Amino acid sequence: MYICPLWRLSVRHRDRLPWRGPAVLVANHASLIDILVLFALFRPFKFVSKQEIFTVPVIGWNMRLNGYVPLVRGSGASVRRMMELCDAHLAAGSPLMIFPEGRRTSDGDLQAFKSGAFDLAVRHGVPVYPIVVHGTRRALPREGFVLREHIRARVEVLPPLSPADFDGVEALRDATREAIAGGLART
Repeated sequence: MYICPLWRLSVRHRDRLPWRGPAVLVANHASLIDILVLFALFRPFKFVSKQEIFTVPVIGWNMRLNGYVPLVRGSGASVRRMMELCDAHLAAGSPLMIFPEGRRTSDGDLQAFKSGAFDLAVRHGVPVYPIVVHGTRRALPREGFVLREHIRARVEVLPPLSPADFDGVEALRDATREAIAGGLART
């Protein structure tokens, strides 16, 4: 993202993220480019990603070597295994990056959030960091394979949410979705 002169990326409030320690980072998901721009946070974290990405040569191998967490959509056994691996990462002090929508949006609208990330945060008593990703959908939409030449992406880290301030998983999930939706509305 930084090398190509036609691509622009800015990151706001990166300093809100911890350098170390367990946390759950959640971001909206509009494009495959989201994964690249989130690395511009320059903080260590473990991604939860669909299993298919782990089969991509070089990239998938790197993901396995770095301990990223695979997930097979629609498989209860895979979800349980994913949660076990996430529990282990949080217990070891590693932050997790999760797209709570579960998949990229097809129309640009923020989708409903799944509860897994927030269940992890509540059970481990770790903060949730809402992250808003702007401008990536037009660069490489879900239904497209052509990377546009001009990219203006922006990542914004919102203030963390403490599970102790909410009455359960659903309340934390809904507050996080509201925060990200509000961030997306500010263009």
